[in-house]
Amino acid sequence: MSTVIPTPEPPASCDGVSIPGPYFNGMTIQGNTGNGRVLANPLVCGIERDTVVEWYTIHPAEDIDVNINIEGNAEVVVFSATSCSSGSCYASSYLGELTFTPSYGDFHLAVFSTSDNQAEDFTLTISQEVSACESAAAITLSSRAVGESVLISNIGQQSISVAYPCSGSYGAAYWLSFTATTSGTLYVDTCSSFTDFDTILSAYTGDCSSVSCLSYDDDSTCSYTSRASSIDFDISSGETVNVVLTGYYSATGTAGLNYSFYPDN
Repeated sequence: MSTVIPTPEPPASCDGVSIPGPYFNGMTIQGNTGNGRVLANPLVCGIERDTVVEWYTIHPAEDIDVNINIEGNAEVVVFSATSCSSGSCYASSYLGELTFTPSYGDFHLAVFSTSDNQAEDFTLTISQEVSACESAAAITLSSRAVGESVLISNIGQQSISVAYPCSGSYGAAYWLSFTATTSGTLYVDTCSSFTDFDTILSAYTGDCSSVSCLSYDDDSTCSYTSRASSIDFDISSGETVNVVLTGYYSATGTAGLNYSFYPDN
């Protein structure tokens, strides 16, 4: 269910009202173009001098498309920068819709009337697809498990965001979450005859919006290949760890992923 944010008094700068993200559950903004501020200097993206502009600052999850649906006689322009004065045109709306792929950082939305500065009510709905982290395939670790295997692939998967800090972990990524009901040690590798590319494995703890790198490996030699990956880490009862498969220099392919879990007791 989306959250509705009414427009408060406009701030003193074009940084605008801050709309907390990411927007996986949708976010709705209701406002009026007559509540904005007159633009003294023209900007790019076709906004003319003396246009009344309502400003917002959004904080999307990077590398995941942002979709903005516009109801009412309003247009939206997206600027990327820490301040609007140094910002660059990133995207603009067309026929009531706008889609862009955000890189790292915040973005400014400029909302203005399509009818020569008329005061027009508008509604913006901002959404992002659920991240691959949020929708990761899940495995529960409740007892000793030795030599378990799953066949996975990162072909066609979302690229991992720069917000995920394991060194070298980038490109198309397959996410697999492990949740333990008892504490122990988990071993994961891609040493398999089914693995057909140069793999990288990384492991993350924490919520998908704020993760920490737990473990990482690029090359581990095994009987099948010298380009396999192998990680191991302790996992506590009730904890979830996300294991991510990526490829060297963004390579993609299929991997036989093996895992073994050894409870402490």
